[in-house]
Amino acid sequence: MIRTYVIESQQLVASQIVSAAAAALELLEGFNDSAAAVYVQVFDSSTVPAAATPHPVYELKVNPNGTYSWAPAKPRNFLHGIAVVASSTPNTYTPIVAPSIWVDAEGYTL
Repeated sequence: MIRTYVIESQQLVASQIVSAAAAALELLEGFNDSAAAVYVQVFDSSTVPAAATPHPVYELKVNPNGTYSWAPAKPRNFLHGIAVVASSTPNTYTPIVAPSIWVDAEGYTL
């Protein structure tokens, strides 16, 4: 049985676990409330990755006070879970100090 989900952060966050188990992501969107650009990174993980973790599955640079959106052409499967984080650097997770992003995600469990 496929169970769909919609995850919406209830406040600004520095990270968001979209799914703690295998899932497919159909849409990821949100807003960067910071005065600085951030990199929204998506990891195949059931938990927030440790600092300095390289190679996110997907990454978007989000300008200050800017929106972001990722809608893969077909749902993107994640075997372990889906963790979304805000990073101050590209390609490697460098945690930001203050919560600054809104996260909205849609998909289904595998």
